[in-house]
Amino acid sequence: LHLCDRRQRQMCIRDRISVMRKMLDSIENHEERITNLEDTIRVNAVQETVLTEEVNKVVVNHLGGKQSVAYTNRSIRGRAYSGINKDIRKRFGVRRKELPAKEYQQAVTFIRQWQPDFELNNEIQSFNNAMV
Repeated sequence: LHLCDRRQRQMCIRDRISVMRKMLDSIENHEERITNLEDTIRVNAVQETVLTEEVNKVVVNHLGGKQSVAYTNRSIRGRAYSGINKDIRKRFGVRRKELPAKEYQQAVTFIRQWQPDFELNNEIQSFNNAMV
């Protein structure tokens, strides 16, 4: 009887170890899946709206405000929006609405620090100064 109890305990320990190994494998699998989700999930609707608002703010600011000559000029305004969106695509590799959620804060910072290229900036200044 004593020998049998010992074997049962050994089997019980083996079973427990086996269950623990399976649990560890399952946890590792979940961690992999979570990492994959974090890498691929894109910004949500609220974040997307914030990005759009930030783009609008910075473009309007660079154009000199909504009442400025540069802002009211459809061509210059369009080039400014095109420029910032192109720079976002270049920096992050995707359109603003497809941005990975994990890069959201970097995108907000990038947008806030964006500057129009030299040529567009000169054109904005010329338009705004010529009509003063």
